[in-house]
Parts: sequence; structure tokens; C-alpha cells
Amino acid sequence: MDYILMKLIEQRMNDLGYAWPNYRFESVRVKSGIALNAVNVSAYNEYYYLVAKTVPVSLTIVSDSQPFNEGAVYANFNFYQIKEFTGLIKLKALVPIDLEFIRVIPRIKEKR
Repeated sequence: MDYILMKLIEQRMNDLGYAWPNYRFESVRVKSGIALNAVNVSAYNEYYYLVAKTVPVSLTIVSDSQPFNEGAVYANFNFYQIKEFTGLIKLKALVPIDLEFIRVIPRIKEKR
């Protein structure tokens, strides 16, 4: 799965015009506080790929790129479970949130 994920990210960045090494990626854990069940992530000019093995059944994610409200069937997804989010990402669930993402940061070309 890791190899497929890296190839998917590489292909997606190529589609967006970023060839390696014009982007970098890192694993990121998004957590809410114990009493909070919502998190906002500012991912402008970044791409977040949901790679958590499991998600809360009540999880909803709204971003500038796509919504996600399929927490109940997420474990059944296989390769379809790799979701891309960008812009302002709003995560909400009935329980505290603790999810793993791959964060991809393209190198922005400077204007002269």
C-alpha cells in the first residue's frame, strides 16, 4: 500500500505540474483535544491524503477540494480509501479526532 500511495502522489503531483524534487511530503497526525470533536486545518497550497487505517464512523471532512462523509464504510474501501484534501479542511466527529495524513507541499515558483 505504501508503494502504491507514493506512486499515486507522484502521479498526482506530475498532473499538477510538480515534478520531483519540486515537492516534499511528510506524515502528519491531526488530533483534536479530548473535549473537542472538530479540527480545522489550513492546507492552502498543500495537499493532505487521508491514510488512516480506521476512522470514526461519524467522521465528516469538508475541504475546498471534496467532501468526505463515508466513515461507516471507510474500512471497506481498499485503494479508493486514499482521499485528497486541500484548502481549508474541516474535520468533525462525535468522538475526539486522531487521524493520519500524508501532507504534500509543492515548491511554489517565485516570480521575478
